[in-house]
Amino acid sequence: MNLPNFHGSAAVLGRHGVFVIGPSGSGKSTLVAQLVGAQTASDIFARWVADDQVFMERQQNSFIMHAPKTIAGKAELAFLGIVDTPCLKAARLDLVVELVSTGELQRHPEEDLKCQEFDVPKLQIPRLQAHTNVNLVLERLKTL
Repeated sequence: MNLPNFHGSAAVLGRHGVFVIGPSGSGKSTLVAQLVGAQTASDIFARWVADDQVFMERQQNSFIMHAPKTIAGKAELAFLGIVDTPCLKAARLDLVVELVSTGELQRHPEEDLKCQEFDVPKLQIPRLQAHTNVNLVLERLKTL
């Protein structure tokens, strides 16, 4: 099966699949690592799905995220290199988190901002601010 490959990092947080996108060096992997760590520390289920590349498979009205076999269970973290990560083989996509420069952000964005490509909710947050963004993502997931 030849699935489309997208640049980003994916995880399951609780019961929601999250796909983090943004330019290279914007903090995608760091954010996912901190989200998984925060959820795990709170005894909430959390696992990586993929880092850097994510295959998307359309199944009826949903998209399913998969890791390429060559990088499954691995993540590249700034200043640490390649690390092993507990991961799932696949997960349904529920939220796209887009890391953008501060100048591109709206202080009061539309509540129903959608990722047109996957027809799921999208949250735009500032890049390279993982410590702040963890709370923003977890709060947004509560509304799904």
